[in-house]
Amino acid sequence: MSSTNENQTSEPAMEGWGSVEKGLSGNYPLSIGSVLSEAWEKTGGAKWTIHLAMAIYFGIAILLVIAAAIPALIVPEGILLEIFLQLAMIAVTTPLWAGVYMIGLRRSVNAPIRAGQVLDYL
Repeated sequence: MSSTNENQTSEPAMEGWGSVEKGLSGNYPLSIGSVLSEAWEKTGGAKWTIHLAMAIYFGIAILLVIAAAIPALIVPEGILLEIFLQLAMIAVTTPLWAGVYMIGLRRSVNAPIRAGQVLDYL
C-alpha cells in the first residue's frame, strides 16, 4: 500500500487546533475581545442579508398576530380558540426562527447565506 493511501485514511493533522482533553482541563486561551472581534468580522458583507431575513421573520410573525386577533374579536371568550391560535403561531414561528439561527450558523463557517433561508425550515 502506498504512503498516499495511508495519509488519506489517517486522521487529519491537528496543527493549531486543541483537543478535548486540553479543553476540559482549561488549557486554552480565550479572550472576550478576540471573540467579539471575530464575530464582528463575520458580519461584514452579510448585514443586509441578516436584516432582510429578520424582516421576513417579523413580517410573518406580525401577520400571524393580526390573523390571530380576528377570531379573538369574534369569539372573545373562546379559551380553546386562543390556545389553538397560540400553538399554531408557535408551530410557524419556531421553524422561522430556526432559519434565522441557521443563517447565523452558516455565516460563522463562511458558508453562503441568503435571506430566503429563513423559510427553509418551515
